[in-house]
Amino acid sequence: MGFLLGITFSLIFAIYRYYESKKIDKETDEFLEKKRKEELKELIVNRKVRVNLNEFNEDRFWELIKEISVKSKNSYKNQLGLLKDLLIKMSPEELIELDNLLKRLINDFISYDIAAASYIILKSKESNSLVLLMNVLMMKGRVFYKNACLNPNLIIGKEFNDIIDLILPDLILEVYAIKTDELIPLEEGDYIKEIKGEK
Repeated sequence: MGFLLGITFSLIFAIYRYYESKKIDKETDEFLEKKRKEELKELIVNRKVRVNLNEFNEDRFWELIKEISVKSKNSYKNQLGLLKDLLIKMSPEELIELDNLLKRLINDFISYDIAAASYIILKSKESNSLVLLMNVLMMKGRVFYKNACLNPNLIIGKEFNDIIDLILPDLILEVYAIKTDELIPLEEGDYIKEIKGEK
């Protein structure tokens, strides 16, 4: 009888501890989520306006792309990993200037033709998918990027391996935040200024 009572008591105590632990875990998760939201709100409220409108050296950018393309075996995912390693070595100002260059390269070559290609390849009409396709094309080098944007028929038959839903400006934003504990300064106006050509 005493043995059974001891087992029952131990079982009740174990169940109590389990539910108490779950309650503490839930409270901890709620506290951490609230803290994360408060910190994010503070980052957004205190985000600076971009004053550095200089561009990263375009030749140097294309050299970096060439360098990582050789090592990545034409995998977009691998290219982003290698590029992130290079971005971590850059100063916050260089990251802003690289972001400025990317915005210009997108806006110089964005068109309804490349938007249609994006819809066919990535099956999405979202502007983020359009920028994603242009980033994938960028990773194939300067000449291919510019020619494929001007004539999307050059994309036909090309393989796009390991495309993940991450664009270069997001990668820059992430590295900038890691280096400075701030969001990258905000540039006024829309990311995509105008889509050229006929709908």
